[in-house]
Amino acid sequence: MDIDDISHFFTFDPILVSFSQIIWTYPNDILTLKLSNNMKIKKILVPTDFSKEANNAFNVAVSLSKQLDAEVSLLHVIDVPLQGSVSPSGEYHSPDGMDKLFVMKLVEKVRHDMDKKAKAAGIKVHKLIDFDRAYSKIVDLINKHEMDLVVMGSKGSSGFSELLVGSNTEKVVRLAPCPVLTVKSEQKDFQVRNVVFASSFTEPVVGVVEQLIDVQTMFNAKLHLVKVNTPNNFQTSKSNFKKMEDFAAKFKLENFTTNIYDDVSEDEGILNFADHINADLIVIPTHGRTGLAHLLNGSIAEDVVNHSAKPVLTIRTKV
Repeated sequence: MDIDDISHFFTFDPILVSFSQIIWTYPNDILTLKLSNNMKIKKILVPTDFSKEANNAFNVAVSLSKQLDAEVSLLHVIDVPLQGSVSPSGEYHSPDGMDKLFVMKLVEKVRHDMDKKAKAAGIKVHKLIDFDRAYSKIVDLINKHEMDLVVMGSKGSSGFSELLVGSNTEKVVRLAPCPVLTVKSEQKDFQVRNVVFASSFTEPVVGVVEQLIDVQTMFNAKLHLVKVNTPNNFQTSKSNFKKMEDFAAKFKLENFTTNIYDDVSEDEGILNFADHINADLIVIPTHGRTGLAHLLNGSIAEDVVNHSAKPVLTIRTKV
């Protein structure tokens, strides 16, 4: 349900509340792009905490909505401990009147902030409010409403906060079944002309390349394939170029370049290469590892998302 489906909640206006980084380049000829309809982005979810980064993400989503004629759903998750219960009708019951009053006032303020953003956007925005852990509720709603894309702000993190906790954005990147576009800085006119696609070009990327091509086609952008060489995983240029050329031939890529970039780590190489060519967007596959597998192997995608100042689109590989 969205805000238009509920007539009353807590005795005020309708609203949905459910609880719960040296470079060699081998250029290819630029060919005419063919339009593709495979990537049908019709439902965009924008989680918000009303921060500057979240507002930047919302503005990008609005821009995409206007270009793609897609719906935008704005979600705010309130992470508070609730002592009461929620009835099947959606009414909140609490033994503590102050608790109920606090929740009512909180929801009222969130609703007001959402209304202001929706009105300023100039498009119809579905407004969603929930009580839960942010990342789990976001993933739940992606599945429930069959969202095609999540556009999400990210502050990034470092030190102990990155090692021990990670951000909600990183968790969503790891768990979301649909592509996740993370945004940090303001994008006044979100246009994508140069796209970086980083990969080993050996691991399976089932379901990723098709969406990568659609993103490229959507913006009529140039695609830059990059293989990062590191001291711990060095491979010859001949070998790497061969892998990328075979990859491009297999998926019939057009309007692209192949690149090798040397750096101390893969994530730093990706970021520095993107800066070097002044890319507008980084696209990277993610494997969605969790638990011990994630702890042992980590995630280059999450590291790139965490440290990139440029928008990053992560696409989960299909098993």
